[in-house]
Amino acid sequence: MADPAITYFHMGQWPTFVGFTTSPKAFRKEMKRLGIKEHNVFLARADADASTHFLTNDAGKEICIITMPRLGGRSHSQYAALVAHEALHVVQDMHRRLNKGDAFGDEADAYLLQSIVQNCLQEAFGENLVIAHEPQ
Repeated sequence: MADPAITYFHMGQWPTFVGFTTSPKAFRKEMKRLGIKEHNVFLARADADASTHFLTNDAGKEICIITMPRLGGRSHSQYAALVAHEALHVVQDMHRRLNKGDAFGDEADAYLLQSIVQNCLQEAFGENLVIAHEPQ
């Protein structure tokens, strides 16, 4: 099986690229492609189950990449919970950058979180339906 790449998701009106990968090799390759030298560790800590990397590329584009190993011994429910955990970090980061920490509104937050979780799980479980262009 070919090593997967980083998959970026269409975020609609949100000015942030959100990516997902289960491949350390693809993550390192993407950091090189984006010209980002300081973020080249797939998981933030050795004991981490997943990480979300918040990056700004040379063009000033905001990028969040969720990195997680493949399912391994986890159930789909456990994996989905980890994705939701990381997706909330993306929403929180967007609050800090775009709205100075204020909520976008309960319903907007819920749809944003749902979109990130759904896209990550579709990719992780091989049901990828929505792919956006990648940041340049």
